[in-house]
Amino acid sequence: MSANIVLPLLAPVAMVSIVYAFADAKRRAHFSPLLIVKDGQLAWAAVIFTTSALYEHEEAVRRMSQAPSGLTLFLLIGILLSSCLIPLIGLIFPQRKLSVRLNGRQRFVHYKVFAGSLFVAGVSAICDSGVHFGWLN
Repeated sequence: MSANIVLPLLAPVAMVSIVYAFADAKRRAHFSPLLIVKDGQLAWAAVIFTTSALYEHEEAVRRMSQAPSGLTLFLLIGILLSSCLIPLIGLIFPQRKLSVRLNGRQRFVHYKVFAGSLFVAGVSAICDSGVHFGWLN
């Protein structure tokens, strides 16, 4: 579970944090892990999870010689399409990191693309686990 789900989600942030530790003070202000993922970049992990789930679902259907579940395919394709659109939205409408404090609702509205990519990555990871372990087929 940790090798298949947690590692792909945390590895990019961990690598950016390592590079951040070696950056000089001038560049640290413009280089933080939040700035890397705030515009929907976690959705790329969702593409990987969903593609893996689609492949495993097809293999399970072929191996068991049963009809594929339309609901599972519909869910996975919907997640795949949304995880492709979220980084595009983040590219077209980027959000800058604010220097002022926001309350919870204002922070969610400001970083809604980040929240969407985090949600899609989480749902795709759950779906990938469900297909892998057989409870979502």
